[in-house]
Amino acid sequence: MKVGTCGFTTRHFKYFDVLEVQQTFYDVVKEETLNKWRRLAEEYHVELTLKALQVITHNYNKMTYKRMKNFTEG
Repeated sequence: MKVGTCGFTTRHFKYFDVLEVQQTFYDVVKEETLNKWRRLAEEYHVELTLKALQVITHNYNKMTYKRMKNFTEG
């Protein structure tokens, strides 16, 4: 069994075995950010999981889609 959390700060790498990247559900994350998380995961032996972008997995929802930086309604 692995214990982790959805959403995290860099300090969580010290305390959990697995972290779920919540930001990837709401928007595309910069490659440099993903690389930073990968380095931290390797350093602390943490498994990272990513949520698929909501436009892939969910029908349009005004409440969650409005959190997307690059989404325009229409």
